Amino acid sequence: METVTYAYGGAGRRISERSDTTGCDFEWAVTGRLNGITTTALDPAAGAPVREPVTQEMWVDSLGDLAGIDGTDL
Repeated sequence: METVTYAYGGAGRRISERSDTTGCDFEWAVTGRLNGITTTALDPAAGAPVREPVTQEMWVDSLGDLAGIDGTDL
């Protein structure tokens, strides 16, 4: 069974998620909107990265709705 742990910042937002095989870090804007997610594949035995992390950048519109990911409009 895989174990997942979560960490939260002072504002109560999730800042990281870790499992045996994946790590995710969440970047938040001062406005409280999600700016990006960086995902890292991990070696389950060592917990070390097995390749370079992948970052997805998020853009939201003036209403706070997700409007784009990595420069592609939704």
